[in-house]
Amino acid sequence: MVVISEGLSRRRVKQTSVREHVRGILLEEITSGRFPIGHKLQSIHALAKAFGISPFPVREALADLEARGYVQSKHGSGTYVTANQPPLTVADAVMLCIEAKAHLFGDFGSLLMGRLLNKGFLPGVVDTGFTDNAGVQLHRALASDARFFVAHGVRSFDFNALQRAALPGRHIIGVIDWEAEIQIAGVHQIVTDHAEGGRLVARHLYARGHRHVLLLGTDSMIYDIAGTSAIQRRNGWGFVEAWKALGGTWQTLCSDVVPDTAEITLNTDSFLNCFQRGNAPTAIFGLRDVEAWQAQTFLLNHAPALATSVKIVGYGNTPWSQAGHPPFTTVELQLERMAEETARLIEALRAEESMPSSEPVVIQPSLVVRG
Repeated sequence: MVVISEGLSRRRVKQTSVREHVRGILLEEITSGRFPIGHKLQSIHALAKAFGISPFPVREALADLEARGYVQSKHGSGTYVTANQPPLTVADAVMLCIEAKAHLFGDFGSLLMGRLLNKGFLPGVVDTGFTDNAGVQLHRALASDARFFVAHGVRSFDFNALQRAALPGRHIIGVIDWEAEIQIAGVHQIVTDHAEGGRLVARHLYARGHRHVLLLGTDSMIYDIAGTSAIQRRNGWGFVEAWKALGGTWQTLCSDVVPDTAEITLNTDSFLNCFQRGNAPTAIFGLRDVEAWQAQTFLLNHAPALATSVKIVGYGNTPWSQAGHPPFTTVELQLERMAEETARLIEALRAEESMPSSEPVVIQPSLVVRG
């Protein structure tokens, strides 16, 4: 028979809060481990006597704890502790509406899921890109009872659906590269400063004497670099802006997708021709680090002398720049910190603390210099 801790007996409280008071004391004993899982509580009458109250509020308090999953009453045997943590409910559900199949965002989703599980949340992933029914999946997620939605949005993301989901009691957090020109009231933003990441690269290369660089990326990325409107100021814009200000020059080369395989590659002849003209680039900036990986491979295989002299930078610390610790420099987007900050914000919102600032939380990238 378990006896309640010394000092808890015969506490007298106002009649209007007796049940809540008893429940709170018993809950503290359970969650602290002083009443471990499997231990038998005193009988209702024994607890009532210890508290100096009637049995009725004790019975109600135990019923509340049983409904919440902390204790279980066994007929003819007694009441036993069954859990020392609150059970997960729909109120603890977090929907991760991200491009789960994209390497970078998949990495972030995995990091965040681990943290949320450790903090007592129930995360689920909804893939909002790369599938024909992504929109249907998103709408189903937004129709759920989840209180928290973590969204990574790109141009194809259904922001109108997201805005409709921002109902009282529900919280939406935009993560990773939330576009600054998209403003939705009530949406918390946690962003990695891609533009500053590009500027880090520009300053790094210029300080090491480089003046002419080769920019590699998809055709849409190259188009964005040349753009002047806000909607186009994405992939590498921070680099171009800073590189212009420093007085550097550049040329561009688009990567290709191999049919039927989705493999990213560079045209060998076009790539090598960039280094056979006058004013050849002395550095390469891959607007994704898969292009940096390809450039490194081509130089090692086809122009080993250049491989030792041309500086290579990949934009974003993803599997291509991590695998085998390649000698090229990379921009670390601080996904670990972003996941931790996202989980912290969700915890604060669940606890109904004072509403966090609506100003974006900006996680600064860093440059991992290799080679």
